[in-house]
Amino acid sequence: MRNARYLDFPLKEYQARLESLRIEMENTRLDALILTTRDNVEFLCGFSTPSWRLGEKRFWLLVPIDSDPVLFVDQVHEVNAQEITPLEEILVWGTGGSTNSELVANTVNERGLTSANIGLELGAASSMRMTPNELSDLRATLPNATFIDCDEAVGRSRMVKSQLEIERIRQAVTITEAGFTAAFRIARPGITERDLITEIAQEWLRLGAETPYNGNNYGYLALQAGRILQMTPSPVDRKIEQGDLIQVDGGASYRGYTADIYRNAFIGSELPPLMMKYADGTRHVVDSILQAIKPGVTSSELCAVGENAITEIDFGKYRRPLSNAVGNEGGIYVGHAIGFSVHEYPTIQPGDTTPWLPGMCGAIEIPFGDDEIGYLQWEDNFLVTESGVEVLSKSPKQVWLTG
Repeated sequence: MRNARYLDFPLKEYQARLESLRIEMENTRLDALILTTRDNVEFLCGFSTPSWRLGEKRFWLLVPIDSDPVLFVDQVHEVNAQEITPLEEILVWGTGGSTNSELVANTVNERGLTSANIGLELGAASSMRMTPNELSDLRATLPNATFIDCDEAVGRSRMVKSQLEIERIRQAVTITEAGFTAAFRIARPGITERDLITEIAQEWLRLGAETPYNGNNYGYLALQAGRILQMTPSPVDRKIEQGDLIQVDGGASYRGYTADIYRNAFIGSELPPLMMKYADGTRHVVDSILQAIKPGVTSSELCAVGENAITEIDFGKYRRPLSNAVGNEGGIYVGHAIGFSVHEYPTIQPGDTTPWLPGMCGAIEIPFGDDEIGYLQWEDNFLVTESGVEVLSKSPKQVWLTG
């Protein structure tokens, strides 16, 4: 690796990321990886361009376990790759009449990996930047290779954050909460959900969050007012009314790193008693889980703490199950890791024995309520420290009253 002109992180940071990845590759008997998604490619080598958002673009990264990585780009991005990535070898599609799949396959063969175990992003949390035909061509040109899902190996290599990464996550959390507060301050009957989300976005940008021209990770943001049964919807032109429950979920992206926070507001001067009950109970459960976080605790153990807290206050009947493509089979999850992506490995779900180590960052979230009042949810972000946990999100878990 080399010191390119415009590295986003110091060279030693990229070297450490590659070393961590290779440890996981060795543990899972992977001889090489072919990575295609922005999250993985940009994380490992810093290749950043708005062209990631163009569906037809292909920027692939070959990572052999025992030789230097190779980045594959199109001709117009070759100089970008040379000046912003630390990689020594950058190959260009179309050279010698080869297609992108053929060029990768030829490089794999040249590295002596013809019959290797090769990791691809095949898991439920991934969406390969490769068409079915491209994948079929790759398999056809490497008939003796064994292709294996590498999601967990890559995810594990990214779990523990460096101090520079933690600083960016911390700033993303601060910016996120400031935006939520700005929106709650102007919330009143007559303005729309779009007005509120615009206020959040403006505050985020003012405080240094990413814009469409300087970052690929926009973070995540959903807002609703009065639409109590919808889960993280996009805002609409509906005018806010007295008695609305306003809920906002997501986080700003700061220099590629994100937060993921959930907060609530109420249009009125006094919270309905049942809504207060749900807010208090939800806070009790979230805080119980946060207090149990320490080095070595597993995701499964954190779920058990949550279940005990729910039982203590007889809140099981009010729970709104959260599941997704990743965690559905494992049971109801109560959180996830955060970092370069909004949702990272591991998911905090029953049966997951991943230990949480110092330097890992995550989010705890769990909703309770009913179909009439709505479901109150708090989501806090945290950092595992050498001695316990630091809660990064500082805003109180109290429903903001606008009256």
